[in-house]
Amino acid sequence: MTKIINKTEEDLSTKDTKNVDNQAVINMVVKDDENFLSVFSETETPVISNEVADFIETSAKAITPNKKLTLKIKSDCIDNQEKELYGKAIKEYYKEKCVASSRELNKSNLIALFLTIAGVFVLALAFLLEQNMPISFWAELVDIVAWVFLWEAVDIFCFKTRMMRLQIKKYMSFTSMKIEYLPLKNK
Repeated sequence: MTKIINKTEEDLSTKDTKNVDNQAVINMVVKDDENFLSVFSETETPVISNEVADFIETSAKAITPNKKLTLKIKSDCIDNQEKELYGKAIKEYYKEKCVASSRELNKSNLIALFLTIAGVFVLALAFLLEQNMPISFWAELVDIVAWVFLWEAVDIFCFKTRMMRLQIKKYMSFTSMKIEYLPLKNK
């Protein structure tokens, strides 16, 4: 298994993965650009198709979110007008993803806050029940519910929102990435 991992790392290191500015390079070969753009967009600016976005995101999985990116598109079927349009479409797509992820992050933070408040309230209720009832079954049950609320709040706030913040950083990298167009070497 270690041989396979080392061989894969070796293969990746021999690829053109960094440019002169020490930016991570994503190479993309486009032989047919018919489906490069999505037929849908929230604004007047077109966005890339999900297929193109999946390719870019999959290619960048091993790259840290803070790394600056360069997308090198090798193609003979993209003209100068399309080059400008595709660059705007890529940036618009990831700008929309960044906004949506930021909204989701804010929503998760609110849920974590609500669960924390609910957990503390229910924990106080468990304490009151324990003090006022001779049978502690209900107090224990309410105590368990309180800890579940608190654990879920910690899970969301510490783990899930961290992943969302990393995703937002990745989308911001895609939004600001440099896009270069190169001809295909072999026709």
